[in-house]
Formats: sequence, structure tokens, C-alpha cells
Amino acid sequence: MRKSCKLDKTRVNSLYPEILSLCEQRITAENLLSDAEAPEIQKYDKFIPHALLRKAFASDHLDMEELRQQVGLW
Repeated sequence: MRKSCKLDKTRVNSLYPEILSLCEQRITAENLLSDAEAPEIQKYDKFIPHALLRKAFASDHLDMEELRQQVGLW
């Protein structure tokens, strides 16, 4: 499940509803990373399998519940 939106200057006002929509879809932190992304942060990350590194990064660095809470405050 991937959703993207390209905004030109006239569609900037639609950004807020798009973000709300994404938060309501119960996406996971891993959904925010593309399949090709697996950020290497630690010294030995290059030796960790790509899928595991991607999952660990999403779990350790992307907090979806906090994102939902922050968007809820808007």
C-alpha cells in the first residue's frame, strides 16, 4: 500500500488532508520506506541483510503513533 501525491503551488492546501488520510489508513513505519531503502547508520550495518536492516530502521527510528498524535493536534 503506497500513496503519493505530487503538489504544485496550487495544491499546497491539499497537503493537510492528504497527511490526515495517510494517518487514518493505519500504515506501518515500514510503509514509509521504499523497498530500496535500508539506511546504514551503524558501523557494521553493511553486513546485515537488507530486509532486516530496513525493518530495524523502521522500528527504531519511525514512530507512527507519535506521528498520528501530532497530526491529531493540527
